[in-house]
Amino acid sequence: MILVNKLKKKQNISLVVIYLLLLAFTPANGYNSSVQVILFNDYTDISVSDAYYMTQNINGLFILDVRTTEEYSVGHIENSYLLQYIDIESRQDELPDNKSQPILVYCRSGRRSAIASDILVDLNFTSVYNMLDGFLAWLDANYDYQTSNLDPTQDLTDVIIVITMISTLGFVIILSTGILISKKNQKDRD
Repeated sequence: MILVNKLKKKQNISLVVIYLLLLAFTPANGYNSSVQVILFNDYTDISVSDAYYMTQNINGLFILDVRTTEEYSVGHIENSYLLQYIDIESRQDELPDNKSQPILVYCRSGRRSAIASDILVDLNFTSVYNMLDGFLAWLDANYDYQTSNLDPTQDLTDVIIVITMISTLGFVIILSTGILISKKNQKDRD
């Protein structure tokens, strides 16, 4: 069973009460009001056991890991998609097209995933589930996870090696050209 954060339940109940009060003062009841009521969608906080259940039983579940590349490399939930929480808005084209597709969001401890869940709701996703206590809770529960060979520094190392090789090759070409010109000038003087 998925447990909803009690505070969020109270907020939703409050919104419904406010809506009903405003409804009582609509033009049909003799009161002319220009007030519009918009009920806001929210995300649902779930336990790690509920998150595990979802990963095993919900087809089409989009699992969103909002941690860093380094954290993801050490371990992540199988079939999760890495997209740091600070990049969600700028890379929203990488998210599901179907705004009602269930999305399970997690980070290391739960703070970044809550922020990411708010962002997803702001982007009109309607089935957002925030895994409380994050990947640390997943590990504590001894659920299976994957590691990857992604070494975040490897790409940078490769770039540095290529730049060094190009620089060295350029230096060798310049040096060789200088030596050839010097030898030619020496022959011309002789």
